[in-house]
Amino acid sequence: MPPWTKALTSSKGKLLLNIHVVPGAKKAVFPVGYNPWRNSLEMKVQAEAQHNKANNEIIAVIASFFDIKQNHISINSGINSREKTIAIVDADEDIIKNKLGEVLHEL
Repeated sequence: MPPWTKALTSSKGKLLLNIHVVPGAKKAVFPVGYNPWRNSLEMKVQAEAQHNKANNEIIAVIASFFDIKQNHISINSGINSREKTIAIVDADEDIIKNKLGEVLHEL
């Protein structure tokens, strides 16, 4: 298994993604890479971490990347932190891993 799979876990019918967010980027990008020290996928968002703007953008960008509805994604922990756990419900774990693998194949 590639090392980035350590950022994914399954729990109670949800797929959990550990992510590290960099706010204030020029362009929103998910995933940027994998951080082995944090066991997290890295992402960038344009919004600053104020008034929940960055959290809303995180959900929108991840939903778009996986082509799933935004209401299937929630922030499970880390709402006020750059380190977050994202929960995806009704997700096909193989499809999620394949999409991530297409981008993170070199890791």
